[in-house]
Amino acid sequence: MIHILLKKIIRFVTIAVAFIIMSHNINAQYNGAEHYFDTDINNHIGMQWNNVSMIYFQPTVSFTDVSVGYKTFESGKYHIVQTGDLDNQFRFNATSHFRNKKSIYFGNAIYNNGTQHNVNWNSVNDYQKVAPYIVADTIGGNFNYELYTFGGGFARKYGKITFGLKGKYTAKINYRTIDPRPKNTVSDLTLSAGVSSTIKHKYIVGLYIDYNNYDQDNKISNYREDNKNSVIYMRGFGLSELYFTGTESNSSNRYRIKGLNAGINLLPVKDKGVVFNASFSSNNLNLENNYAYRTFAELRTTIFRSELGYKMPKGSVRLSSEYKTGTGKEFIYLGVDLISKQDMLDKSSLLADLSYQYIKRGSKLDYHITTTVAYSNESAEFKDPVAESNITSISGEIQSGVIRRFKKSALVTKLKLRYKSVTDSDLTTTNQAVKTANSTMVIPNFNYLSADMLVSSLSIRYDYNIKNNINLFVKADLYAESFKSIRSNRGLIFTIGCSL
Repeated sequence: MIHILLKKIIRFVTIAVAFIIMSHNINAQYNGAEHYFDTDINNHIGMQWNNVSMIYFQPTVSFTDVSVGYKTFESGKYHIVQTGDLDNQFRFNATSHFRNKKSIYFGNAIYNNGTQHNVNWNSVNDYQKVAPYIVADTIGGNFNYELYTFGGGFARKYGKITFGLKGKYTAKINYRTIDPRPKNTVSDLTLSAGVSSTIKHKYIVGLYIDYNNYDQDNKISNYREDNKNSVIYMRGFGLSELYFTGTESNSSNRYRIKGLNAGINLLPVKDKGVVFNASFSSNNLNLENNYAYRTFAELRTTIFRSELGYKMPKGSVRLSSEYKTGTGKEFIYLGVDLISKQDMLDKSSLLADLSYQYIKRGSKLDYHITTTVAYSNESAEFKDPVAESNITSISGEIQSGVIRRFKKSALVTKLKLRYKSVTDSDLTTTNQAVKTANSTMVIPNFNYLSADMLVSSLSIRYDYNIKNNINLFVKADLYAESFKSIRSNRGLIFTIGCSL
């Protein structure tokens, strides 16, 4: 097994490095530390970069980063039980941007390999993406996983018109090695196209569209023929679908998501002016049992996002919002016949924030300070039997970044502190939930989501020039979620790499 995995890693790294090298300009003078520092500035008002044609106007020059790293994240009492309480991961990442006078080309390759520990009430991949319609078993355990991602695109300027295309493909697999043995294979493809035009040399107007096709094959099997475990088709709030749920030695299911996203953008040509972005997305999730060839449930989701800001030479101010709704439809069968489709679940969320960023540039030292206040409301309601939840919170955040340049090196430090205060929360459970689901899943998850929380993160990156345009770098990221009287959730990422 280790030998096969090592061959996969070597093959993946070889292809990725070759891809990055082919797209890289060997004469580039850009330090990867500069790009890492500028990311927070470029993304303070950043929805326009979802339009691939707008990337041409992003203030970035040619660079390449290739790195390997290790991540660990450990949770205390408060966490989402379906994602486990410990995640250890090996990481490889290669990213490159190549710019010339009329075009920009970019690409990235990612490989992750790790283990999620103590995953319960979940036998699928991408829990956050397919919830609440989760296929689960009664045992739980550790999940081994691998992820491969390739992405790339280009934007080219033709007079006043800029056109761009990009694509990203992700393949994932996760599995358990003891009975019952879930094995999930994911294929996730996103294609994007965008166009923009300069108007009177003052503003850039853009339009774009994204298409997403997601497919997950879920199989649960037992090596021992006499092993049979309850396979539970969750509906939210600990409820299960009785028609599909049962004691089985094997189970096979399929998740499919098809989505469209479209947006408009307005961006000033220079460093001063109004910025406006808006997008609308719609996607449909479908869960089907492969043995019965019957659809269990559908979830239709719509999201509207907007961003209004003003850019200045020394900073920017931003007002952003996101409104999301979801409707869950369940399929009711009598024997082999479909007798009805019923809307059983309604979900909605509203997020809004106001943010100001100050930027100071110098020959040896740059820094930025960003302050943000935000409002959030998330609610969900199950109609029969009645169950509902509602969480309202406000938060305040301060974020800073500093880059210090030396003769042959550069040091970047980033610090973020965010405090979330829950102003209102309510949970109504149902006694028709699966046995122990309320006490071991529904209530613990709600306690985590509705808790006051201090989130802190610190990132330090040091680049050292060893020859011409070749820089070696090390980076450490620390992350913590702190709660009153409860042990914190803590994470660390350590990375070493080469920047060209």
